[in-house]
Amino acid sequence: GGGSWLGFVLALLSGTSYGLIFICARKITAAGGASDLLMTVSSLVQRCAVLWVLAALPLAGRVDLASAAAEPGAVAVAVVLGIVVTFLGTQLANIGSKLC
Repeated sequence: GGGSWLGFVLALLSGTSYGLIFICARKITAAGGASDLLMTVSSLVQRCAVLWVLAALPLAGRVDLASAAAEPGAVAVAVVLGIVVTFLGTQLANIGSKLC
């Protein structure tokens, strides 16, 4: 479709930023280090900010939130699960890259 280019660009940016996490973790370790938790929380906050900006842009079209309003518990669980999975993935990537 017409919006598929947006998905391709975001996938490219996602892979690039994930690669930069590895590079930054290694460089910071070599330079005296920063805690894994600090790097993980920083990355998570930056991702959340970007997602809020993307949600505000009209690039993906309008989304009907009536189904989300009907089941707020399920939405809350999905958001918490997404945050936990992202946090763990980034934390493990930081730890793994420091061990290489």
